[in-house]
Amino acid sequence: MHTSEGHMLRKGTPLVVHSGYRMAVWVREALRRAGRPGLHFVSACPSAIGDIAACSPEHGVRQTDGIMVSVIAELKTDYEALGKVAYALDYGCIRGTHGGAVIGGWAGGPEGAAIVSIADFLGAVMVYQHNVGPVYGDHGLTRNPGTVPTSSFNPGMWGTELTGQAIARNYRGLNGRFFLTAAGPGTEMQLWEVAALTIAGLASGRDMFCGGGIRRYKVRPMLGSALENKFHAELGHSATGIRRGDANELVKQIVKKYRDMITKDGGPWGHTFNEIYDLDTLEPRPKYVEVYSRVKSELVDIGIEFKY
Repeated sequence: MHTSEGHMLRKGTPLVVHSGYRMAVWVREALRRAGRPGLHFVSACPSAIGDIAACSPEHGVRQTDGIMVSVIAELKTDYEALGKVAYALDYGCIRGTHGGAVIGGWAGGPEGAAIVSIADFLGAVMVYQHNVGPVYGDHGLTRNPGTVPTSSFNPGMWGTELTGQAIARNYRGLNGRFFLTAAGPGTEMQLWEVAALTIAGLASGRDMFCGGGIRRYKVRPMLGSALENKFHAELGHSATGIRRGDANELVKQIVKKYRDMITKDGGPWGHTFNEIYDLDTLEPRPKYVEVYSRVKSELVDIGIEFKY
């Protein structure tokens, strides 16, 4: 989001405080209109003051909602993150901690990035106080080298799922999987990336609360929709219980469908919410439903049994 209520967002300005609060108010209103007023959500403002301003039992982030706190690569934190932790502990809301390593950076190659990702998780447990109050995590992401931040192919996928398995084996809390895709929403390529990431993540002991796919390179406003999240949820229910060996073979088949399409610019930019959805009916437009249905049909052909 570049603007809020017609004003350009700038770090450190009073508008950040106002927008942090308004974002939470709008989310609560959207949940009410959707008939799901109690649904959990997370405030993920870059600044501590934005997330603090979002907290309001009546209109914003409740104690049953969360604040996202990141570990900075590699193995760093700052007062903004620690300020979020301090306020969340006092306010009593859930902390969602997030972090990972970058392959080819200070962590070295894929193996080094996997080790650093585990250290990143352990650091969050200690510094962000996982033993105090409700917490869930999204740790162990190893990003592929290069300018495009994604983890939907090797070595990023290998490192991410390896760390996911290590955390799941030794930690009894929730640990999700943040989906960084090369392609944007409304494209067949992104749905295939989400499919590979969902199947691999679930088979590696990860949980399913981090959403259906985000392009983080050369983005534009409103570049996202509910369609990829719906796909993620439907596939997740169906892929739960697939053995790791079987999941590995499925993922290898799926990655072949898009690996050669990834360039230094990522993949296709995708489409904005108002391009994918009819704003009058809030239903996806037919051409995007066709893409969605085609990918689901091909997944059925390779062995996925959809429950929804």
